[in-house]
Amino acid sequence: MNDNTFSKAQFIGSVSSKGGAIRAQGSISSSDRVDIYRFTVRSGAAFTLRGSVDVESGRCNYTTYSRDASGLLTKNITFQSSRGNDTINLSFPQSNRKTVLYIKFDKPMGNVDYNLEFKSVAS
Repeated sequence: MNDNTFSKAQFIGSVSSKGGAIRAQGSISSSDRVDIYRFTVRSGAAFTLRGSVDVESGRCNYTTYSRDASGLLTKNITFQSSRGNDTINLSFPQSNRKTVLYIKFDKPMGNVDYNLEFKSVAS
């Protein structure tokens, strides 16, 4: 329950066009309704994060957010998951600065167990 705000988001790694992977697993329920993970995208060439979110039970929403250089948090896209595996590709343009991103799991329907895994691949 310590990872339910953006300021307390659990750091799960860094990725870039040169490689990297992020992984997380957790549970949300009526008593622990939110999990938030933070990761960084290092500067460099354009690339894609290819991965999956596997919901083992229940269903929930998961949303990506980004934080710009001024600290402004922006909601990017929300996915609604049910039991099963969702394959997701997130594309990043060439950039000369590090970017902080978040993935927020929330709005559980029942007890939700999930696994998240993304790997960097060249675009």
